[in-house]
Amino acid sequence: MPKQIDTSRYAHNEGHTDICFDEIGSKVLTCGADGDVRIWENIDDDDAVSHRVGEKAYCITCKDGKYYTAVDSNTITAHTVADGSPDGIVTRFTAPANHMVLSEDGTQMLAGASDFHIKLVKIGTSQQKTFTGHEAPILSVALDPKGEYAASSSCDGTVKIWQISDTTCVKTFSLLPKCNDVSLSKTLCRLCWSPKTGKYLVVPGDKEVLVYERDTWEMAFKIVDKSILQLVNVVEFSPNGQYLAVACVDGSLSIWDFAFRDCLNRMQHENKHTICSLAWNPRSTNQIMFCDNHGQMGVVENAIESEEKTNDEAVASNDYDSLFAADDDDLLLSATAPISKKNIIDSEDDDSESVDLAKLKKKHSAAFGIMDEDSRDTDAQSGLNIKETEAPVYRPAVPEGPKLTPLQRPFQSGSSPLHLSERYMVWNNTGIVRQYNTEDENSIDIEFHDTATHHAMHMGNTAGHTMADMSAEAVILACEADPEEKTNSKLVCMHFGTWDNAKEWTVLMPDKENIQAITIGDNWVAVATSLRNIRLFTLGGVQREIFTIPGAVVTMAAHSNQLVVAYHTGQGAPGDQCLSYIHLHISGTRTVKDGRLPLSPKATLTWLGFSHEGTPFAADSSGVIRILNRKFGDTWTQVVNTKSHAKGKSDSFWITGITESPQQLRCILCKGTTYPPTLPRPTVMLLPFKLPVCEVQSERGQAEENYWRSQVFSGHFDYWVSQNLYFEEPERDQAKMAEKEALMKLFALSCKADREFRALEICELMPDQKTLQLAIKYAAKSRHLQLAQRIGEVAQRKQEEEEAAAQSMMGNIEEDTQDFRSVINASNSQQGTQNTWSSNTAPSTADDVIVDDNETMEEEEMDEEDADNAKQSTFVTLKNKKVEPPSNATPSHGFDSQTRKNPFKIGTPKSASQPTSVRGTSVFDAMKKVSPAAKKASPIIQPKKIIKKKGAQGKIFQMKKAKNDETENKNTDSPVAEKPVSAFQLWLDANKQTLEEENPDYSGEDDLTKLATQEWRKLSKEQRQEWQEKARGPNPGTPSTPNDTDKKRKRDDENLDASPLSSKVKDTDIEQNDSKKKKPLSQSTNSKLAGFAFGKS
Repeated sequence: MPKQIDTSRYAHNEGHTDICFDEIGSKVLTCGADGDVRIWENIDDDDAVSHRVGEKAYCITCKDGKYYTAVDSNTITAHTVADGSPDGIVTRFTAPANHMVLSEDGTQMLAGASDFHIKLVKIGTSQQKTFTGHEAPILSVALDPKGEYAASSSCDGTVKIWQISDTTCVKTFSLLPKCNDVSLSKTLCRLCWSPKTGKYLVVPGDKEVLVYERDTWEMAFKIVDKSILQLVNVVEFSPNGQYLAVACVDGSLSIWDFAFRDCLNRMQHENKHTICSLAWNPRSTNQIMFCDNHGQMGVVENAIESEEKTNDEAVASNDYDSLFAADDDDLLLSATAPISKKNIIDSEDDDSESVDLAKLKKKHSAAFGIMDEDSRDTDAQSGLNIKETEAPVYRPAVPEGPKLTPLQRPFQSGSSPLHLSERYMVWNNTGIVRQYNTEDENSIDIEFHDTATHHAMHMGNTAGHTMADMSAEAVILACEADPEEKTNSKLVCMHFGTWDNAKEWTVLMPDKENIQAITIGDNWVAVATSLRNIRLFTLGGVQREIFTIPGAVVTMAAHSNQLVVAYHTGQGAPGDQCLSYIHLHISGTRTVKDGRLPLSPKATLTWLGFSHEGTPFAADSSGVIRILNRKFGDTWTQVVNTKSHAKGKSDSFWITGITESPQQLRCILCKGTTYPPTLPRPTVMLLPFKLPVCEVQSERGQAEENYWRSQVFSGHFDYWVSQNLYFEEPERDQAKMAEKEALMKLFALSCKADREFRALEICELMPDQKTLQLAIKYAAKSRHLQLAQRIGEVAQRKQEEEEAAAQSMMGNIEEDTQDFRSVINASNSQQGTQNTWSSNTAPSTADDVIVDDNETMEEEEMDEEDADNAKQSTFVTLKNKKVEPPSNATPSHGFDSQTRKNPFKIGTPKSASQPTSVRGTSVFDAMKKVSPAAKKASPIIQPKKIIKKKGAQGKIFQMKKAKNDETENKNTDSPVAEKPVSAFQLWLDANKQTLEEENPDYSGEDDLTKLATQEWRKLSKEQRQEWQEKARGPNPGTPSTPNDTDKKRKRDDENLDASPLSSKVKDTDIEQNDSKKKKPLSQSTNSKLAGFAFGKS
């Protein structure tokens, strides 16, 4: 009588339930009608991990750390076993998939659905084959271990054998009752192949199991038993292929020795529910897990040993004399007869009185405790292995080493997987490229975010492009080599930004070299190949440098002239990827940086790219995004964990772009999956950045997070300065202001908590003297006098460090100046011209580098912009200081003194000890020209500088300027250039009196100006051209604004009879009055004039 199975428990809601083991047999995975996947440690696990995969799940299988489920959305999706995170869609049907199996290596999946179709899909690629021929929903599928055939059963009552190479049906059996839906079928007909060899195909039948032989498809034999009383529902081989489990619709379960067709164990479900799924434990052939159609999960322990143990115990209880009875002798004699394969396999007689030589040997040797070695051998005549299976407890434990983690495959950042029929090839800041690969269409759509860049394009994909990237200048596409078509891997560039008519170029890779990743920068393209080469091309198609990376490429990205490549550098810890990166500049200063690329535990790289400002970012499958922190030794810093913003465990965010100013992460929310659908078009949302600081809920933690986030996201300004890139100064000031506010808040919190040492540490982080002065005032107000004193010491130390840095920079500039003089001397010696430097290039005393007490007091009150200008002016003064050479030193050559005046000279005092009112102008007075030849012989090339907006001159220089205005203006030889007069102004001054006389009603100045504008527009083109020529003339004078010559003539007429001495005094007074009205040049103007002077000379 069959043994009752009483070890079962609730797993899912009532309905069809499926079960499987993971690869090592440590976990059990189930899915059911409730749409959940549960992961169990064992049958007694009360804390199973549950993941939602859909409204209803039909089947499940597991391989390589991932489980695959067929859900009600007509898709087969992949998830990771570790955390249940989605890993893409394997394939789609037009109806729910009912069954699926994986190949032994896990690279192929065979699935059948209710739309009558069967698909063979290559995991990780878009390649698939479709088998059509059934006329009803598919019940079950089975994949040949050798990969040559596939088998399927259907509700149309047939079982078909398919040739995989050409998807043709080679054999059809009519064995099952017909129906029109899976839910109405009396059997699931879960057929299977014998493992490893695929020699037999086992098909469930009506009260029997049918075994068909490979290639001939003839029935080899049937398995029948008294316990099989109804339709067989499921059959499943053990991992070693020696045993077969048979489950029926009435809840009966039997275990068979497949070679001898011997039933080893018979069991019955306690509630007689239909067993709809079976799974053998890969670690032990003695354990079978099953599920029924009521959502219950059960286990059978000692599935193989139970009957053998009973027989052994019976033998042990017999008397030793019975071993040598006559009947046994007769049995031994009859057992010596030859046993043919036909007698074992093809015999239909399954009578219990048949003799088994192996069991008979074991029966008589077990009484003496002897293990018969002959029972382990293979019978020479039958060719079958008739050894007895031992219990696992008798087998020595074989130590298993760590399992190697599969290396992550190459991918394009911003793209979705290749196996999707509709996918994104790239989505970045420029636009979107979509690929459609269906039975009806194979095309590519290109769309730009800004239609002014280029119009949208639609093109066919006959070349089979799988990779794409785009910029504002071009779109690049690439495909791998096709061995069947014998075509090489190809790169195509559509350069729509070119000015000629050739808008497209193509380049083929060498043989056996496949393109695996591509990216595009400013006027260059990079291609990573399977031979670990990085090939560079210009945007016009010219081949550039080629270099090799140390490992297999994973992905790469580009921005402007930057390139970053991620690649494998070895085998990581179990479950981890071991990645490194290389970051370099394609043009200009080609600095190369490389290092390890950090990832979260058990995670893979999902996105690598640059922010809009040009800073590298990386994201992994755990939702963590990191930035390359240039301010902290090019380390990677976590800036956000997108999983904290997701509502469901299966939700994820797909990155489309990042900006640092403002701090924004642009991404798409993917509910229940990893990649967004192409239709409908997903909505891009913004996520804030948040550093993982401790105690972020507290006020202090929030302030610390704000400060360090501002620090990290302002690093691109320093990079821009190093690369001589233009940026608006207010942007940098705004970033620094956020840092100062966070520091002052931290300082205030520390003072309130009486943490003076911590407050002083915060002061060490303050960037300027103004912030330190605010901290001193706050400390004094809050009665922390000792703290205020220590902050003053910190401020003094920082000021000394700044002065030392300025002096060091001055020394470097002086060295450059000496080099500059040597170049001039060498040039002058060749051309025969003698140029000398003025001996009063800079004062020999240190008076210019000393700031008096009044200026120091004013520095405390000036605003931040004035402080910056003060630093710059001090630096100019230090720059002009020159150490007198010793007496025995060779005098340096300079420019000879000439009567020609410096046109930029404002009034340098003759006395070297008297300071100038406008600092920085003395550098022009130190240079005098001899001839145009000297001008040509000494060209000066200045480095490119950042263009910055400068404010007005600070107060610190205005006080000193007022003291010295009179002295400086006495020596002014050249007047300050006045603003040129427009043609309209000249015409208005000449006709103003006439207009007032003709229009007495227009009394106001505004009304008169409007009237003059109307009259000016009525003038002919020739008349206006004449006035414009007058305005372009040298120093035009008008009735309202007479020029200097007119003024001088009037003065001469008025003082015609005056004495020469009085006339000279009066003229001197007028010049002094005029010079007092002249506004001194600002620091920014001096800088520009200095650049002009050096450029001209």
